[in-house]
Amino acid sequence: VKKISNMNQARYTHAALLFEGQVYVFGGRYFGDDEEAILKSCEVYSFNQNQWTILSNLNIQRCTCYAISWKNQIYVFGGYTG
Repeated sequence: VKKISNMNQARYTHAALLFEGQVYVFGGRYFGDDEEAILKSCEVYSFNQNQWTILSNLNIQRCTCYAISWKNQIYVFGGYTG
């Protein structure tokens, strides 16, 4: 059994999507003292490299959102933005 590396930013209530053999995560909330704690950050996991890579931020912070792939593009929408 191969141990998967940890994400760069711990999070919950994020959107996740398997796309072209990699796992993408978008937004969510972080564990901390801030009541809002909503994230803009995004990461992608490569199974081949067993590594998380930080991606560009979302245009606005959001949690409990949705992610889909359509026509070879990824779309993140909805959710709570604070």
